[in-house]
Amino acid sequence: MKKSLSHLPEHKQEELKTLTGVITEKVDADFVILFGSYASGDWVEDRYIGKDGIVYEYKSDYDILIVIKDPRKYERNNFQEKIAKKARSLGVRTDLSMILHSVWAFKRAVNKGFYFFADIVQEGIMLYSSGRVPLPEIKELSIKERKYYAQKDFDNWFESANEFYIDFENAFKRGSYKKAAFELHQAAERFYTTVSLTLPATSLNSTTWKSWASGHRH
Repeated sequence: MKKSLSHLPEHKQEELKTLTGVITEKVDADFVILFGSYASGDWVEDRYIGKDGIVYEYKSDYDILIVIKDPRKYERNNFQEKIAKKARSLGVRTDLSMILHSVWAFKRAVNKGFYFFADIVQEGIMLYSSGRVPLPEIKELSIKERKYYAQKDFDNWFESANEFYIDFENAFKRGSYKKAAFELHQAAERFYTTVSLTLPATSLNSTTWKSWASGHRH
């Protein structure tokens, strides 16, 4: 697990420090971990005006994993919106994508070598640790195990993506084009996640998987 944010611009480092403060104020977290494009350094922040005069923006989110003893009480209280609202009021302009996971489930996933969580432990950046819980150790999965868990991830994410696509089709048919665009965007993200989480796990060894993943985060 890395700890330094030195590869990021100073204003991004300050945003993440502010965000970490907001998260630990709102949530009794054991770990707050930055993963994804900002952890790896391949984040994108691009804005331009197309020939049609429309302003296009491509911006990476801060991907944050929050590990906590009992996430249920926070999930019921819409904690993500509260954190995002407070962070924006303090000057954090980058969008947030937060995952809340229990300590038990996080330790189990890492100990079993689940590639998504193993990659976070290996490549992520520790923004905060309570010191109450040691960081779990990664176990290498066999090919059979990788295929088993990849199938479970595929079933989960593909179903979710397909539900959004059905909602897109329904919205488009009734002429609700803004709603349709939103639903299609959500479907596309989930179809992408379906492939990026499952295909490498079934076809690549761990060394090649890490190399592949480092170039395909969003």
